[in-house]
Amino acid sequence: MRARTWVRDVRLGEALELKKHIAALERELIAETSGSVGMLRLAELGQQLRRHKFRLEVLERCISGLSERARPAEMAGDARKAPAIRG
Repeated sequence: MRARTWVRDVRLGEALELKKHIAALERELIAETSGSVGMLRLAELGQQLRRHKFRLEVLERCISGLSERARPAEMAGDARKAPAIRG
């Protein structure tokens, strides 16, 4: 149980750092669009933003999964109770 809490705390820290980095990239993107910067730099910033936002979404799903009270053994038991898919 301690391991789940530790992993969740690590993921929360990573998510916080990503949020800060995303905010900085957004500010930089806004500043760059007002100046005379090439389209390549704007595209690069956009790619970084998309990549970091995707990573943040994955981390948030991981954190929410770790925050649930169900233990892995209980979740495996639920999977066995699910009806079989017939093909």
